[in-house]
Amino acid sequence: VDGPGIAGIDIAIVEGEPTVLRVTPGLPGARAGILVGWRLISVDGFSVADALRPIRNELASEKNIDSPRARQLRAALAFGGGEMLTGEAGSRRIGIFADASGAEQRVEIVLETAPLGSTKFGNLPAFPIEVESRVVEIPVDGAKPIRIGVISFNIWMTAASEAIDRAVDALRSCDGIVLDLRGNPGGLGAMSMGIAGHFLREPASLGSMIGRSNTLEFYASPRKVSVDGKRVRPYATKPLAVLIDGRSASTSEVFAGGLQDLGRARVFGETSAGMALPAQATTLPNGDVLLHAVADFVTSKGTRLEGRGVLPDETAAPTRDALLHGNDAALTAASQWIKTSTVATRAAKAMPVGTSSSMPTAMPTAMPPAIGTEPK
Repeated sequence: VDGPGIAGIDIAIVEGEPTVLRVTPGLPGARAGILVGWRLISVDGFSVADALRPIRNELASEKNIDSPRARQLRAALAFGGGEMLTGEAGSRRIGIFADASGAEQRVEIVLETAPLGSTKFGNLPAFPIEVESRVVEIPVDGAKPIRIGVISFNIWMTAASEAIDRAVDALRSCDGIVLDLRGNPGGLGAMSMGIAGHFLREPASLGSMIGRSNTLEFYASPRKVSVDGKRVRPYATKPLAVLIDGRSASTSEVFAGGLQDLGRARVFGETSAGMALPAQATTLPNGDVLLHAVADFVTSKGTRLEGRGVLPDETAAPTRDALLHGNDAALTAASQWIKTSTVATRAAKAMPVGTSSSMPTAMPTAMPPAIGTEPK
């Protein structure tokens, strides 16, 4: 089978160790019995700790912890050696994991083509496309449960656009939506505007790409037509949460930081990579390709993301113990916020006209009438 294969598991550094953060149902990792919270020890006989040691050592020797090189090293380390479980579709990987008890588990994984296939961009290698969506229900005493739509995708490429759009269409009836951008390194910057349009009532700018001789505004327009051509209302008045971590970079930062500064989204998780400079590829005379930054990016409030990253409104870092018990800290925090917002909104709607209430506002980051409007 040609093309890149996937294992269907997400590896990240948790409490200093490479740990399984997510297992996608129905894919090789899940079928092999791998569980969230397991630690990755080795792949095909190669120690993950040994593979990460040069990165750790170089990072420790960096005098300026905020230098571009230090940020690059931190981002590489954050992926926790998960790239060791990649390869061509059909290839096999033997992973040694430590389970909840600390016992070693030998797992054979046969990589397979991603359900949505793969895509290429310029001279970069083919990249698998993964888009996942689901509904999480949270019980509420004496009332119908809170329904939360969760969408995650691994890269900002046009090959993923339709699947993301369809996921939003399918989740429009939910009380809140969570976009999980953890581990998403970015891609095409222009996609951020299209996806943001699903969640805005009026046109708004996510920010500005400032070049040497011109400035490009990242304007997002409300999406009022579904993938199937039906008229819809943008998902603009219900809670929107975005999850990020140290592996979220580039377009993921433009999207999260842009909607955060517009007051449309509340951000949960860990500070993003701070690697948000737009870049382009130039072919050199010898045939090599140089990827180089061509502009800076600031949000609508003037926040510069490069070297800073997107700072979460609520920090929620994973722990191994929580993961082993089925608790994803960032998703749990986002879900609790959506629950609180939704319960408050339901209570406000149920009150007789003309009465007042001391209930908290339904949207802690922004009241619904302001959603999607540009800052004054």
